[in-house]
Amino acid sequence: MSHFNLSCLISFHLVSSPLSRLISFHLFYLVSSPSISSISSHLLYLVSSPSISSISSHLLPSLLSCLISTSPLRILRISLYVPVPVSGEREGCAASRMWRSACGALAAPAAEEAWQQLVDASPSDAVWHSLRNCVAYQAGVWQNLLAKGTIDVQYPAAFKLAVVLRHTPAELTARLLADLLQLHPQSHDLTSYILALLTDDEAWCGSCGDSGGLPEPVGNGASVRDVQLFGDCELAVLAARREEYEAHAKLVRAEYATLTHKNYVELRLKVLNQLSQIPKLYHTPEFENLEPIARANIEREISTLREHLLTGQHE
Repeated sequence: MSHFNLSCLISFHLVSSPLSRLISFHLFYLVSSPSISSISSHLLYLVSSPSISSISSHLLPSLLSCLISTSPLRILRISLYVPVPVSGEREGCAASRMWRSACGALAAPAAEEAWQQLVDASPSDAVWHSLRNCVAYQAGVWQNLLAKGTIDVQYPAAFKLAVVLRHTPAELTARLLADLLQLHPQSHDLTSYILALLTDDEAWCGSCGDSGGLPEPVGNGASVRDVQLFGDCELAVLAARREEYEAHAKLVRAEYATLTHKNYVELRLKVLNQLSQIPKLYHTPEFENLEPIARANIEREISTLREHLLTGQHE
């Protein structure tokens, strides 16, 4: 029986777009005979995410079937677009890893003791604005961007400190910065940079209130790009996958447990309507393609809450 030699190279190429990933399957194969007695295949998978692994496992059998049924010396190329909303990391380890990475780069003293103070001051994990939820999510978003090749900020370690300190009480934030940066040769500049990120209005989302009494930054502060990136990371959850967005919404609701459902819905609708009226939710190239996903999530929640008001539905 004639031999059938199949050489197959499958490579996955990603377009650097937060909205979609282009997976190109390039299959180059040489068939010496239509008769099959043996198949030798060499598969190279360049897979960068679990979602792509899942897609490849579903498509691979049909692709190989297509190979066997086609005539010799063909080149097949299949392209598939997959929408991928932004994703962070909903575990506290993302925040702690970012904290330790930043403190290590800055040679900050007593970093572990400072982290424990953050843990003790953090709200319960049952609400959104906590280390294990909001902060960990934003830390994951920023780390994912860096892994994809995003140009880093002016002071990378200080930026990471600011992400972790995002929802820490102002008094504790000021004290920790003084302790952590006191021996650093750029202590003044780094402190000014972090305070600029934490106090700039553009970096605060509509549901988070204000900067809570932090001192005004002095000196050069932070660049417009860095401030906008910081703000975009804060709003990244608006463009999360539907299940992640809805989990976030439930945790936000838990922060207002003392309100009746009707009062909360009215307050939440006010915030969401304000967000929907902002001309641009995101201000940097790294996030601008997320705008449609974020607005779809916001509009869906608005519709759901309005229905609650109309029907008297409770949670």
